Amino acid sequence: MRRFRGFVDAVLRPEGHVVAVGEPRAGRTDLISGLRRVLDPRSTSARPDPLDVHRPLPAPDADDGDELTEVEVTLIELDDAVAQELDDRLELIDPATGLPADETRADDAVMGLRLCYRLRFDPASETAEHWVEYPKTGLRAPRAAAAASRRSVPALDLRTGRQ
Repeated sequence: MRRFRGFVDAVLRPEGHVVAVGEPRAGRTDLISGLRRVLDPRSTSARPDPLDVHRPLPAPDADDGDELTEVEVTLIELDDAVAQELDDRLELIDPATGLPADETRADDAVMGLRLCYRLRFDPASETAEHWVEYPKTGLRAPRAAAAASRRSVPALDLRTGRQ
């Protein structure tokens, strides 16, 4: 997570099942909201939420990359049917870091999928745009295609019981 809600820059590498616990205002809701932005196929169908942008806002003369709010998720050990459907978006991942594998460590790499939610907020006009992309290609997927492929990645919302 980078510049998302209460997180300036955070990297989490959970394994297996995870339970988020902590003091009030520790960031549990922000963490879950970030994951939802990446994995929920409906997350980019509504307007971007300006509250998702970390405060204070970047300086007006900041580099373009400093304006982006990002939440990236790497998934490995995908079901065979999911891997087949998303084959053109899979890449070799270093399981220790969740990042693309260095060619020198390709023997330890596994096939995985990276998804990234990006939000760009313009404070001058108070407008925002958001999208989900596959960092392997660097291209924004059309909303319908992104939603269809994200539906194939099994994620369960425990509050609603919906997948």
